[in-house]
Amino acid sequence: MAKIFVSYRRQDSPYVALTLKARLEERFGKQSVFLDIDNIPMGVDFRKHIDLAVKQCDVMLVIIGDSWLRVMPGRQQNRLFDPQDFVRAEIEAALRREIPIIPVLVEAAEIPSAEDLPESIRELIFRHSTVLRAERDFDSQMERLIEGVDGLLNPVPEVTHRDVKRHAKPAEHLPAAGPPPKAADDRPVTSHTRDAILEVVASVPNNFIRATSHDSRLKSAIASYAPHLDPSDVIIFFDLSVWGRARTGLILTSEGMFWREFLGTVRTIRYEHIEKLKESRDGDGNLLTLWVNDMKINFLAPEDLEALVSILKTVTNAEQA
Repeated sequence: MAKIFVSYRRQDSPYVALTLKARLEERFGKQSVFLDIDNIPMGVDFRKHIDLAVKQCDVMLVIIGDSWLRVMPGRQQNRLFDPQDFVRAEIEAALRREIPIIPVLVEAAEIPSAEDLPESIRELIFRHSTVLRAERDFDSQMERLIEGVDGLLNPVPEVTHRDVKRHAKPAEHLPAAGPPPKAADDRPVTSHTRDAILEVVASVPNNFIRATSHDSRLKSAIASYAPHLDPSDVIIFFDLSVWGRARTGLILTSEGMFWREFLGTVRTIRYEHIEKLKESRDGDGNLLTLWVNDMKINFLAPEDLEALVSILKTVTNAEQA
């Protein structure tokens, strides 16, 4: 049974559709992707076949290229206003089923405006999109998309505070480093660090920094890359997943940090073991990469990484390169 429906126009972006199909099949198996060019038998009413296929799918990817909204000769509006347009029929079927729909923007395409869409599929403009551009980071864009699809097909089970408490192993979540020294005010350094981090967070407005809470994203993050961590130990975390599944990102506690990059392994480090911070910036001065000792950290937005640098400079005595 197909799980992923790839909707595209053959005259618009077939190369992206075929590349995406191949990568999805590598991850999810040969029978996991429905692509019309391969799956519709000869002589079959494609409308009925597509409707049946959408009913069997759990997620739809809508590939939108530069010609997706092209107005055909002799017409006043783009093809989506034709009730017989197969792309419109695919999206309508997915909306009826209320399955996740991910607009995939290729070339220079952007999300269409409401005026460009018939009312029956206008909800598409509110679906969280992603991009696949022919740029140096195309592979990382593709991996982010596949990771997001995986999160939709295989959601992380919700972890309750009670579950985490029952399975918690505090001694294992970070390397042992002996008793912490006392701060000047005789409070434990961990308490001093917590206050310092929260002070930095308060001074850096940023949508990706999330204060400690027991919401589903934090539970997903802990289940994904910090399973032995008690939620009450979390000060803030950066959710770097594309669709908010919190399978990738960074968690900061009062002792150290947990980091998981896209499809990468989990890394942990105590603040007292951070000896060097090295920044890499582009020609406009935007921060692209941060090295924490030998650990490379990339964020989607430079301002998120700037916030992390401010925090680490505050709570460590690391040499800055």
